[in-house]
Amino acid sequence: MMPNAGECEFFEEGHFSALLRRKDCGVGYLYFGTGDMYMVGFAEIMKRNFISSLNMLEKIIDNCPDNLWTAINGGFPFWQQIYHALESVDYWFREEYRYVYDDETPKAWKSNKNVTPELDEDMRIFIDILSKAELRQYLSCIYKKTDTFFSDLNDYRLKQPIAENNYEFTYLDVINMQIRHVMYHVGHCICILRSHAGIEIEWASHNER
Repeated sequence: MMPNAGECEFFEEGHFSALLRRKDCGVGYLYFGTGDMYMVGFAEIMKRNFISSLNMLEKIIDNCPDNLWTAINGGFPFWQQIYHALESVDYWFREEYRYVYDDETPKAWKSNKNVTPELDEDMRIFIDILSKAELRQYLSCIYKKTDTFFSDLNDYRLKQPIAENNYEFTYLDVINMQIRHVMYHVGHCICILRSHAGIEIEWASHNER
């Protein structure tokens, strides 16, 4: 149910709308001059920004030439940086956080090859590699896991402590951490593609792929 004006306070005013929030719980609403009011779910905003990060990672996979896919640039093979970014999301987007770090977290996808997602200076040369098709499959699993992860979140739960041994650690921390982490490796891979192959990756803007 949408609130009435007395239940809200102005939070931010724009040219065509104003962002209001309820005084009792802080949930946001967009108010338009026409009198229409729409609920703004911050969990949904976080999800679509995270999805845009995955979209950028997908562009990296699709545009990498075969000769760069296995080459070591910036210290590690190109494909391993993709694997590392996806595995991090797979690890952190979980339903239960008894502890911040939990090695028993179930994974959305596993490889039977002798590879590791850990970017270790002593493990840069691999007999096996993960192909583009395999990492696209992993990415597809991560898209599905993301939908499941966000389906149980709302604006209130975003800010609640989630780990027994760290009461300041929230779902909002997890999501922002993964956006930063994915985009860190996206930026690194884009620099490799630009400098070694002259390939430009188009920015995935809001709700674009």
